[in-house]
Amino acid sequence: MKAFVLLVISIKLFAGYCYSILTKVDSSTPVSENYFYNPYSKERCNLFIKPPLFRKANLAYVGCYKKEKDAKKVLETLNFNFKDPKIVYHKVNDGIPYVIFPQNSFLSLTRAKKYLQKIYRKYTPHNVLRQFPQHLYGEGIELYDLDKANFIPSINLYSFYMFNNHKNRKILVLYDGVYSLEYIYKRLNNPNLIKKIDNKTYEINISIFVSSTAKLVIKNKTVRLQTLPNPIFIVYYGELYLANSRFVTWDTKRDRYCPRENIPKEKILYINYEKPRPYFLGLSGSKSYFVNNIFDGLGFHSTSATFGIGLLSPKKNDFIPYSQAMYYFLSHMNAPTGAYIGNDILNSTMGFYTNGAKDAVYLGNFTYNNQIYNFDPHDYSINLVIAKNIAMNSEVAHGFIVSRGVEYSYMVDNIALNNRSNGLMVDRLSNNNIIYNNLTVANGFMGISSQESKNILIANNTVVGNNINGVMVRNSLRVSIRNNSIRYNGKNGIEIIEKNIDDIPGRDMRRDPYFKASSAVISNNIIESNYNTNIMIKNGAAVKIYKNKIPNYFGIGGDLNFFYDRIIQNRGSFTLYGLGFPFHARSSDLLELNPYAYKVAKKIYKDIANAPNDYFGTHLAGLYINRESKELTEYELLRASSIFSKGALTFLGFYYLTESRKKGFDDREKIIEGISYIIEDAILSDNVLDFHRLEYLRFFIPNGVYLIEEAFLLAKARMQKGQLFDQKKYEHCSVCKNSLYKKRKVLAAWKVFQYKFKMAKASTFLDYCKSISKQYTIFTTPVKIYFKKHIKEVNAIKAGFNRYYSRVYKLARKYKLCKDYLKNQQRARQQGLSFIRMKKKDILKQVEPEIKKYLEDINRYRFRKISYETVVKNLLLGHDYEK
Repeated sequence: MKAFVLLVISIKLFAGYCYSILTKVDSSTPVSENYFYNPYSKERCNLFIKPPLFRKANLAYVGCYKKEKDAKKVLETLNFNFKDPKIVYHKVNDGIPYVIFPQNSFLSLTRAKKYLQKIYRKYTPHNVLRQFPQHLYGEGIELYDLDKANFIPSINLYSFYMFNNHKNRKILVLYDGVYSLEYIYKRLNNPNLIKKIDNKTYEINISIFVSSTAKLVIKNKTVRLQTLPNPIFIVYYGELYLANSRFVTWDTKRDRYCPRENIPKEKILYINYEKPRPYFLGLSGSKSYFVNNIFDGLGFHSTSATFGIGLLSPKKNDFIPYSQAMYYFLSHMNAPTGAYIGNDILNSTMGFYTNGAKDAVYLGNFTYNNQIYNFDPHDYSINLVIAKNIAMNSEVAHGFIVSRGVEYSYMVDNIALNNRSNGLMVDRLSNNNIIYNNLTVANGFMGISSQESKNILIANNTVVGNNINGVMVRNSLRVSIRNNSIRYNGKNGIEIIEKNIDDIPGRDMRRDPYFKASSAVISNNIIESNYNTNIMIKNGAAVKIYKNKIPNYFGIGGDLNFFYDRIIQNRGSFTLYGLGFPFHARSSDLLELNPYAYKVAKKIYKDIANAPNDYFGTHLAGLYINRESKELTEYELLRASSIFSKGALTFLGFYYLTESRKKGFDDREKIIEGISYIIEDAILSDNVLDFHRLEYLRFFIPNGVYLIEEAFLLAKARMQKGQLFDQKKYEHCSVCKNSLYKKRKVLAAWKVFQYKFKMAKASTFLDYCKSISKQYTIFTTPVKIYFKKHIKEVNAIKAGFNRYYSRVYKLARKYKLCKDYLKNQQRARQQGLSFIRMKKKDILKQVEPEIKKYLEDINRYRFRKISYETVVKNLLLGHDYEK
C-alpha cells in the first residue's frame, strides 16, 4: 500500500498525454471545498488579490501515468475517497488541477551531517593556509590593453571603458608563474601602477588579470584598491590566495577611503547606474582561497558578477565579439570554486555572489551592512556549503539567498540577523537544499522562505521575532519543516501558500517557471506566541501536520479552519490534500535538444555535410560533442576543415586543446597540433580577430609563448606543401583527400601571409600577431550600440517594475475597497511590529544563549573573534522597515 501511495504522490508528468484518475473532490477526500469556492465573485480589491490558479467544478486528477494499467492499480489500492472515479487519457495541464499529496523531503540529514563534518575538518583556517604557495617565480607580467581583453566578460570592461570616456586603459596580466604583491611591485618598479606605502601597505592602481596558468598570493597586507579617479578590478581564471589582509576602496587623489555614492532607492537595482568600483571575480577554472581578510566597499551593479566577491561561469553572450570555438575551450574548464574562511565583508554591493560555481565552501564569514544581499549564490551553482556565517543588516534584501537552480547545497549553523527582507531563502527552482540549525532573528520579512523550489529540508532552526512569517513556503513541493523553534513572529509562525505569480513585473517565466502547487510536512516543531496564527495554509496548498507543540492547537488558520474539529480530535495530527499543477518546471536556460530532434538534425547534417563550402560538417561535430564518441567529433571537424568550412579548423584546434587540458596539459604534441590548426585557420581567413585570439592564447596554456612558436613551425611546414594536416590525417579521413584545388588555395594563402609577415618585420609569429592586434578593439560601434541597447532594456524592466507598483498603489487609493485593504494591511503590519516590540524582552531572553552558542562555533573558524556585544547591539527589533 505504501509503495502505491508513493507512486501517486511522486507525480511524474510527461510531455503530451498521460493516464490519470479523474475524481470528484470534496471535504471528505479530505480536500477543502473552499478550494472551489470563488471568493472573487464578491466585490473585492482585485489590484492586490490575484485570481486563483483554478476555480472550476469539483474535479481533479490523481497521478499521471504512461500506462493505463498503472492508473488502474492505483485506483484499486490507494486509500483515497474517490468520488465517481474514472481513468482518462488526457493532455497534461488541460486546466483541471491535480491532487497534491504532502510528502517529506527525501534529503538525508544523517548523510548531510557526515559530509559536513568532513568539510569542517578539512577547511579550518590553518588547513587552508597550508595550501598557500610558498615559492614565487615567473616572468609572465605584462601590460595589456583593456579594450582588447575579450577573454574577460565584455560588459564588465564596457563599464570601465565608458567611465574613462572611451580612453583606453591598461590591465596587468599575470601568466606562467606564482606571484605576490611584493614580487610584482619589484618587477614593475612603477608606483603609478602599484605603489608601496610601507612594508605592509600597498596601493593598486591598475586592474589585474590572473590567467589560468598563474597564481597570485597576497598575505599580511593592507591593500588600497583605487576607486577614484580610475577604478580597478581583479579577475582571474587561475588561483587567488588572500590571507590576513585588508582590502579597501580608495580615493587616491584625496588619499582616503572611498565611500559608496548615494543611489536613489528606486534605482539601486539598475545596472551600470552606479560608477564602477573594484571587485574580485573568479571565472571558469578558478580557485579562491580567502582566509581572515576584511573587504570594505567593493562592487557595483553590472550584469556579470561585479558585485564584490564573486564566482562566475560566463555564458557566451558575456563575451562580445567572440568565437564559438574559444568559448567552447573556456566553458569546458572546471566550474569556479573556492574556500572562504573567516572573512569580513562590509559596505559592498553584495557579500558573496556565485553564478555556475561548484563545491565552494563558506565558513566563519561575517557579512554585514552590504547594499543588496549578504550572501547570494545564484544561477545553477551546485554543492555549496554555507555554514557558520553571520549575515547581518543587508540594506535592501536578504541575509542568505540561493536563487535560480542552486542545488544540493547546505545552509547550516548560520546567524541571519536584522536583514531588510528574508533571513534565509531558497528561490526559483533551487531544489534539493538543506536549511539546518540556523538562527534567524529580527529580519524584515520572513525568517526562512522557500519560493518556487522543490525538495527542501528545513530542520532544527530557531526562528524568532521576524517581522512577517517565521517560515513561509510558496509554490514549493516536498518541503519538510521539522524540529524547529518558531516563536514571536509578527504574522504567522508557518505559512504554506499556493500563489499565482504569472504577472509579476520583470519576471521571465521562460527562465524562471514555477510549480503551481505547494506541499509541506510540518512535524515536531515548537510553534507558539506568533502574532496572527501559528500555522496558516492558503489557496489549495497540501500539508501534513503531526507531533508539533502548539498550545491547545490554537492559531491554526486558513484552509485548516474547515477541519479544526478533526485536528483537535486527532491531537494536532491531520493531513490536508491540496490541489495544483505540480509539473516539472524547467528553465529555458537548461533546455537541450531532445533525442528525437537530435536524430533528425543529425540526419539532415549528414545528408548535406559533403556539399562544398558549407558549415554543416562543423554543425554536425557540434552535435556529436558530449553526445557521441570523440572519434566521430574529430572526423566531422576534419571533414569540415578539409572543405574550408569557416571556423572548422579553429574548432578542431580548440577541441584538441580542450581534450589535452583534461589530462592537465600533459599531451604536448596534441597541444602543438591543436594550436597549429588555429594558426592555419588564421592564415587562411586573414582575419584580425583570429590573429588576436592567438596573441592572447598564451595566457591559457602553460609555456604558451614557446608552444605557439613550435605550432607555427608545424603549420608552416604543412602549408608550404599545400597541406592542412599530416598525411596520417588524410588516411584517417577518406573524404578529406587533398585535391589540387585545395593545395593551390592553401599555397596561395601561405604566400599572402608570408608577404605580410615580411612587411611587418616581425621576428616571431607571436610578434606578428601582436602587430595585427593593434587594429583590434572590442568596442566597435556595433558593440557599443548593442551594450547601450542591452543596458537600456534591462533598466527599462526595473523601471517598469517601479511604475507598475506606483500605478497600482495610485489606483488603489481611488477605490474604497482597495484603500481599505491597504489600510488593513498596514494596520496588521504595524500591529505585528508592535507585538514584537512588546515581546522584546522575551525574545532577547530566548536568543541570548542561542547567539552565544552559535558564536562559539563560528569563532572556531576565525582568527578575529566576533563578540556577543558586536552582534547583540545590531539586534534592533524596533527597526523601522517601513522607511
